Amino acid sequence: MPHPVQPRRQWDIINRILYRNSSIVLPSSVSLSSLASQFATFFKEKISQLRLTLSANHVQSAHYPSPLALPPDFSVFLPATEDEIIKLISDCPNKQCGLDAIPTSLLKHCCHILAPVITCIVNLSLCTGQFCPKLKQSIITPLLKKP
Repeated sequence: MPHPVQPRRQWDIINRILYRNSSIVLPSSVSLSSLASQFATFFKEKISQLRLTLSANHVQSAHYPSPLALPPDFSVFLPATEDEIIKLISDCPNKQCGLDAIPTSLLKHCCHILAPVITCIVNLSLCTGQFCPKLKQSIITPLLKKP
């Protein structure tokens, strides 16, 4: 009687024959902000390299047309209105992050009461060019394809 096919075992054998290392190497870092900076630098350099490669190999085609004009300069912003803020909050999905101070459903429920304060904060941020450092934090959960 033939043995059943075991793909996992077959791949283990193939990887051993080809001397493939299956150990996962994750970056080490002293602090979370340092780790975040390392990730940001990695992806910034990756994008820069891709852009250089694309511009060096660029051939005019229908799939990659040249821009008709420069993108608009965002040096001046119109103040946000309460109605715009209410619409943005209402259109948000109900999911949320562990760093969110209040649940999205509660924010939506109280949206009309909080809209004046949120609008003021948004407009101050746009006018001053400053963004609250607490709102720059995120939780990143990598999803590995293989253990």
